[in-house]
Amino acid sequence: PHTCPTHTHTHTPARQQNTLLRSRYYRPSCVIRNGIHGKDLSVIPGYSATRTLLVDNNPVSFLPNPKNGLLVSSWHNDHTDTQLAEALALLMKLKNEPDIRPSLDAYCGARVRAATKRYAGLWTAGHL
Repeated sequence: PHTCPTHTHTHTPARQQNTLLRSRYYRPSCVIRNGIHGKDLSVIPGYSATRTLLVDNNPVSFLPNPKNGLLVSSWHNDHTDTQLAEALALLMKLKNEPDIRPSLDAYCGARVRAATKRYAGLWTAGHL
């Protein structure tokens, strides 16, 4: 199943809604390339690579912007999931950094690269 607006809203604490999150994007917002659905952050009005973070449970979503991804576990039907709450310290740190990418890479870059490795060639094929 894919994340839907209702599911995401019920799992996003009010504090994060008001101070950290500016917008939410779902599968219809994806860019499709070679049959892969990626979330291309550059299409977002006001996008800044230094200040935009994509939180997703699907590593393929990060292919267009791998340095901006925070990979989380799926939380579908798990109302006891605490992964986003556990990442709050990182989110608060990133909030004050002029460029989030170095800290994000140190936190989870290797995990994102490993998770997207098998799809990266398909995403970039014909688009170099």
